[in-house]
Amino acid sequence: PAPPAPVPPVESTPPAPIPPPVFSACSDHPNLAIVSQLFELPENTSKLPDFSTMVPVVDVCVGQLNIANRAFTQGFPGVSEIFEWFALDMRFKVVIANSGNYKFYLNSDDGSILSIDDTDLINNDGTHSQTEKTGTRYLAAGVHDFHVRYYQGPRTEIALELFWKIPGSTQKVYVPSSVMMRP
Repeated sequence: PAPPAPVPPVESTPPAPIPPPVFSACSDHPNLAIVSQLFELPENTSKLPDFSTMVPVVDVCVGQLNIANRAFTQGFPGVSEIFEWFALDMRFKVVIANSGNYKFYLNSDDGSILSIDDTDLINNDGTHSQTEKTGTRYLAAGVHDFHVRYYQGPRTEIALELFWKIPGSTQKVYVPSSVMMRP
């Protein structure tokens, strides 16, 4: 009898890489500057809540507000079941090297508000698809307190990006993590 015919190799597609988590446990990543309190929201929330009346679920951290529009179904460290109807109260400091007028761009899906040194600069609140708003503020050289409030309504897309144009530049870039530190 003739030997069996060789079996051709089966081509397989490697599995898609698992994207890294958007948010991390703060204690595991002390290098991440943005500390965020996570809050659960009632379904159909239509604007940012008053965080002072709420109890946070957990603190999570992120290194930069560069969360481009994407699907979000993985949840948060230790609370993977929260991926819609949540809010984040984010605080961090930014070191400004040169005094001048800084233009900021806040892009989010859903609502967000940027405050610098306890003064609101950009109000992008409300339930909406990815929307960018801008504001300009004179900042003296030194350390400034930044506060970003964000909420996510219905699943499954999220976005939260903070860009700037520094004095003398025409280029809009993410506020770099190299100028950020924990509050």
